[in-house]
Amino acid sequence: MRLMHLLLASLLGTAVPLAHGQGDSAPPPVRRHAKVSMHVQIPNPVGSKYLKLWVPYPVSDDSQTVENVQISGNYQRQGVYREREFGNTALFLRWLQAEGDATLEFSFEVKREERLVRDFSGAHDAPPSILTQPFLDLDPAVRLALSELTASLPVEGLTALERARVVYDYIVDNFERDPKIVGCGTGDVPEFLNARKGKCADFSSTFIALARSVGVPAREVYGLRLSKEAEDDISDDYHCWAEFFVSGVGWVPADPSDVVKFARVNALSRDHPRVVAKRDYYFGGVDEHRVRLGTGHEIQLAPLQLLDPLAYFMCPYLEVGYESNCEGADLKKMNLRGLTFTASCLPIVERRSLIGVGEIAPQFITETLSGDTYSLTPAPRRDYTVLSFFATW
Repeated sequence: MRLMHLLLASLLGTAVPLAHGQGDSAPPPVRRHAKVSMHVQIPNPVGSKYLKLWVPYPVSDDSQTVENVQISGNYQRQGVYREREFGNTALFLRWLQAEGDATLEFSFEVKREERLVRDFSGAHDAPPSILTQPFLDLDPAVRLALSELTASLPVEGLTALERARVVYDYIVDNFERDPKIVGCGTGDVPEFLNARKGKCADFSSTFIALARSVGVPAREVYGLRLSKEAEDDISDDYHCWAEFFVSGVGWVPADPSDVVKFARVNALSRDHPRVVAKRDYYFGGVDEHRVRLGTGHEIQLAPLQLLDPLAYFMCPYLEVGYESNCEGADLKKMNLRGLTFTASCLPIVERRSLIGVGEIAPQFITETLSGDTYSLTPAPRRDYTVLSFFATW
């Protein structure tokens, strides 16, 4: 695994007012248009029987429109699959005893806007439902690690929205960002509580766990940052944030990590007016410089991976099978993190069509364009989507 390039092309679009329930005085959300191109090259290990690669596949929702998807490479099998539990979509590829390096070219355009939830007039507390209960579940070890802290938080008699803000402010005020940590961190809550410093996965996981401990449903969100300047390297620009659920409003974004990062990068105290403005912005808002890739924790991919569930799925995941003396194949996992990414800005013809607020995000089917290059086009939504078959397994 020597080379993976992400080529990012962006064009800031004209802001267009959309209905977010913010009233006439609310400024329109900021939009941008970008192209992300990924090149993957995997040296074929000697003696390997197969390579299996899962790549996070972004889909359209009320804040982003994904289109003009292009896929090509020397794989023997490929498809777009959606796993059942969290609905994460993956581009799955398989190489069977490939000669030479395995290669993949994957690109898409995305029209992204900032997501702002500012109207909480319809918010009300409601008992857990079959839909929200899974987002209140906590690992017993994590609940135990949080027990003393949970008891100390001043949340008695507060609404779910107010409890979420108490948790958010506690995270912002009491933890530091550690730029020396590799990637996004581990998301290990007890470890983060002890170290008091971490990266975005640590911040978001702890916010989620603490929110759940005070009765607020919450979930992880994983994505990729879009560079703001031409020629930016986005090799390590994966990012995690969180969402919490408020009855009568829906899922509300929160990104305490970016507040703490802003304060650190600018050497400002947490009560500095610029940091306070960021604190208020990222409670109920996320910027347009990110692509949402998925959500969930301890993820079982589709098709099912043979090794352990993934703590999170925002980076490509690879399994390599080898011949063995017993039935089946021995497995080795190769981590794609740390490969080279490059990014630059290219002109894109601006298109005005957007998925409307509240509309169902489309899934995709694959149609052949020419040779081994494919373009993904919308298909009817299904609860479980298994798409683009080109051969019998």
